[in-house]
Amino acid sequence: FTSDGACAAAAELAGWLPVLSPRLGPGETQPPPRAAGYSGPLALVLGGDGAVDHPRAVVVPVTIPDLAERRAFWQGRLSDPALVETASQAAVGAVALGRLAGALSDDGSVGDLRGRLAAARRALAGDALRLLAQPVERPVPRDALVMPAEVARELDQLLERCRRRESLWDGLGTTARSVMSRGVRALFVGESGTGKTLAASWLATELATPLYRVDLASVMNKYIGESEKNLGRLLDLAAAHDVVLLFDEADALFGSRGDGAETGERYANMLTNFLLTRIEEHPGIVVLTSNSRVRIDPAFVRRLDAVIDVSLPGPAERERLWRAHLGDRFHDQDCLRLIAGHCDLAGGHVRSAVLAAAAQCPGPITPLALVAALAREYRKLGRQPPAALAYHG
Repeated sequence: FTSDGACAAAAELAGWLPVLSPRLGPGETQPPPRAAGYSGPLALVLGGDGAVDHPRAVVVPVTIPDLAERRAFWQGRLSDPALVETASQAAVGAVALGRLAGALSDDGSVGDLRGRLAAARRALAGDALRLLAQPVERPVPRDALVMPAEVARELDQLLERCRRRESLWDGLGTTARSVMSRGVRALFVGESGTGKTLAASWLATELATPLYRVDLASVMNKYIGESEKNLGRLLDLAAAHDVVLLFDEADALFGSRGDGAETGERYANMLTNFLLTRIEEHPGIVVLTSNSRVRIDPAFVRRLDAVIDVSLPGPAERERLWRAHLGDRFHDQDCLRLIAGHCDLAGGHVRSAVLAAAAQCPGPITPLALVAALAREYRKLGRQPPAALAYHG
């Protein structure tokens, strides 16, 4: 705008209102830019960070419609109360609500609406969010999530917390309501392959919410201050579109802070402090995964709403896990029970073994192919396969 004289002159002559969107980092200020030939007002659209430096600047906070307003919006467009409740969970702005209404129609079940709603919300998020995070687009139904009973209960409780994150404070005391926030923060802890990312995908599927995995390579920058700008922009975009953010291997960003003796360590501590503050204030849903809880900064663990230990499956869960992966292509039930009873592998390794065996068998998967694939998985882990498998090998 300031470098384009034609644009400034056109705005002056036509009475246009220039709308600018500067990218500001934490603590940065922006004086209103002035262009030669234009003397009218300016509108600056800012995110959660930064401020306008001008004595006559008028700050107008723009908030999303609350749950009651969104319900009223959808009640005028959807006849089924269940559909209204599902659509109302999308805590997005008024413009996004109108676009979602144009993408939906009242002609399907709740399950159909969830898929259409998630697809429409993913399209609304646009390319800006994709520059900092990768969409996880595959829906995960409940029967694909094979977890121990206690883990499944904790996931159901987390889902209910996410669904009620705006009405949770109704009727509570003044102390509780003084710190109320729509945000939900959860940490999934467990060994690689236990299904932490799968659980996050299931949570997003149930909420009809797009899931975005944070791309640390795009967010982190070697220049001081740029990482904070990227993280601030990421959280602003996630809040505007109400998506679920997934931080895989979260200890890379939320790891324990050192004593700050070195310059690099001091900057890392500053970045962690910034993240702790922004994540705590974030109005959306954030899921972090880690292989170990002790790697996460204790100050952040205290701020989490849920910490779920995704443990290795037991024999009963392993049998369900194998059946869920093999489907109709494996018929030796004795071999299946033997494998489930003796092979203490996580779901990721089960998946790899099944896919390797399926690649060798165009039709039904044979016990020989499955046992051979299992032996390769054990070798990848540096372990010996159970001796009981030799019977079928």
